[in-house]
Amino acid sequence: MKHIIKAGCTAGVDMLASYFLWMIRYSRKPKKYPLEKRFRKVSRVCKHVLRKLNCDLYITGSENIPSDIACFFPNHQSAFDALTMVVSLKQPSSFVCKKEIYKYFLLGRAARCLEAEFMDRDDLRQSLKVMMRVKDDLTARTKNWIIFPEGTRVKEVIGPIGNFHHGSFKPAMSAKVPIVPVAIYGSFRVLKTKPEFKRYPVQISFLKPIMPEEYEGKTTQEIAQIVQNRVQAEIMFKLRPTDHELMSRQKSKKYKFNLNY
Repeated sequence: MKHIIKAGCTAGVDMLASYFLWMIRYSRKPKKYPLEKRFRKVSRVCKHVLRKLNCDLYITGSENIPSDIACFFPNHQSAFDALTMVVSLKQPSSFVCKKEIYKYFLLGRAARCLEAEFMDRDDLRQSLKVMMRVKDDLTARTKNWIIFPEGTRVKEVIGPIGNFHHGSFKPAMSAKVPIVPVAIYGSFRVLKTKPEFKRYPVQISFLKPIMPEEYEGKTTQEIAQIVQNRVQAEIMFKLRPTDHELMSRQKSKKYKFNLNY
């Protein structure tokens, strides 16, 4: 709790300044302002929040990020994942979010600045329209898209990740853009109030992209399973052991690997 309160006090002024100076304006008429400028400003705010929350990003596999437009598919551990993805990517990118995000004070405004799509998971017709708009944008090669294929956060961090919904992959496959699996581990810990640590390591691993010629002829179900398996293996055999090493260096609290810390 202390690190969250401290972050709110130290970063709050800058975040409110950003909110009133440009975020409201950019979110109301995003197309009026260059996409690169909007993304750069949102990324800067995200970096500031990460720093104030004592969060350390460990990014691997950056060489796997395509230079052209791509669609990224990370697992989902925390509401914090969106911030880490924005900071990790250099090219302008946007998200498919749940509709509730739209009304969030800062996060909702930031998402609208990036022209995010807000999905009503209880409305199949609206969800299909969202995915169609994402497909059209990918086809136009406007910006990268980030889709969390689990559909919601998976709070059980010791067990397997959630099932990847195959419909999430339809826009990328229809637009014939690279599909990039992304493994995230550690973000679940940052906003927890107990126990408290000095630093909060978050690992983001970009895996080898699946190119259009590789998934040609495959179904969305097959691709969803392939991506899920790769992300799960990366977390189990690489990120969790590394997380244990990083957290074991904490001296302020005793850390045990088998607890959901």
